[in-house]
Amino acid sequence: MDSLVSSIIVSRELEYIILDRTLHILESSSNSARFSEFPEAVTIGRDVRVGFPELCGTEDIIESIARGDCQNFKLQSLAKHNPKTAEICYVDLYIGYVPAETVSERRIILLLEDTTEQSSIQQKLFQKVNESSLLETAWSESQAYLNKIINSMADALIVTDGEGIIKKINPAARSMFGYGERDPIDRPISMLSPEFDRLPKSSQTSNSSVDLFRDIEISCTTQAGKNIIVSFSCSQLKTEFSDVPDLVYLGKDITKRVRSQARLLKSLEKEKKLNEFKSNFVSAISSEIRTPLNTLLLASELLKDIHREERDEIVKSIEVNVRRLAQIVEDVLTIAQTEMATDSPGADCVDVTRCCREIVNQIQLGLGDSQRLKFVETDPIEVSIDLKIVEYILTNLIGNVIKYSLSNIEISVKRDRFDRELFLEVFDPDYYLPREERENLLSANNTSNLSGMGLELALVQKYVEIHGGRIELESQVGTGTVFRVVLPVSSYTIGDR
Repeated sequence: MDSLVSSIIVSRELEYIILDRTLHILESSSNSARFSEFPEAVTIGRDVRVGFPELCGTEDIIESIARGDCQNFKLQSLAKHNPKTAEICYVDLYIGYVPAETVSERRIILLLEDTTEQSSIQQKLFQKVNESSLLETAWSESQAYLNKIINSMADALIVTDGEGIIKKINPAARSMFGYGERDPIDRPISMLSPEFDRLPKSSQTSNSSVDLFRDIEISCTTQAGKNIIVSFSCSQLKTEFSDVPDLVYLGKDITKRVRSQARLLKSLEKEKKLNEFKSNFVSAISSEIRTPLNTLLLASELLKDIHREERDEIVKSIEVNVRRLAQIVEDVLTIAQTEMATDSPGADCVDVTRCCREIVNQIQLGLGDSQRLKFVETDPIEVSIDLKIVEYILTNLIGNVIKYSLSNIEISVKRDRFDRELFLEVFDPDYYLPREERENLLSANNTSNLSGMGLELALVQKYVEIHGGRIELESQVGTGTVFRVVLPVSSYTIGDR
């Protein structure tokens, strides 16, 4: 054998078998038979294909190698079963030729290398690669499934780090707050509402997941600047990738529900006040009716015992009290109609200044010369409002004042462009109300003083309440008293003609 080939065989610890051109064994190394499943067949003079059946079918290739048409050929990782040890080993088989002076003198050489260890390592690596690929596939499928769940959630989901920086947000949250795909990422959650900065962000528990709070109502602002109310719950989520836990927020838009509840509470409160008003009103109206009834009863008794010439004065007194009772009944019916008219009254654009002047003139005609009403002239004020409401308010307000005043009374209409309010004022320069009486008189749904102040003020309070307005009362010794009705006109139009 060539010395160079021998050195390669020794350095790589290879076994060899030398064949003639008919594939019969001419020479072999001492341990070459251990790579065959039929060791007894690997002897000089035997066909090598008996000991190594893998060579069957390679005759043409071997012949082309012997002719020099092909340099070499290799069979890798041939599994061999050792009948003595019952173990399986792996062999790489190299086919080449031994150089000779002529082609016909060339011999075939088989080099056998034990690759059991390398094959085992390769199989383990391949198995690990397969396992990693399976894990990666399972992880990708799990991630995709989780994303489908998150993306299909109707509630908003926002994940932040421990500092409140948004890491993930689902489509429901983007839709709720009006943000695009990447807009909120890497931005603080406090941009939705500063209230987030005041909420707890950590817990001392060692659990991987713990609720920090549940169903807290937070006023938030969308990207378009719209205010919404969101019910948020928050959980702390600890992971192996960071010592600082993430925060998972789940939110539900409850704006409509909260506003509906607010309207319901407002309606219930209004109903409660109305019931209180009705209860107090019954007591007050009884006192109002009792006075003229007693007068009528006394007058009827007197008619039995007096002369004819004295009856005219008593009959006149009866007529006055009957009219008073009729007016009380009319006032009661008016209040009942007012309570039913809870919707916004029909409005027309009218000149309030002219209307109030005409109302004052009509009342003055009924008073005669006994008392003077002065209307303070102002520029025309056009307001979109129900004229009947203005008439009721001003008539009853004036009626309340003139019953207890002996001086001239001033009536005025004013406006305030900045506050968008309309003022109806009745001023008595000589009448004074102490502070205690003023506070009691203007208390909510007060009817305890109706018997003293009359039904007129109760009517005014009711009409003003419908319009969301208020009554102001100013009184000073030596200056007089001003009854002022303030009506909001934010939904109306005020302007000069």
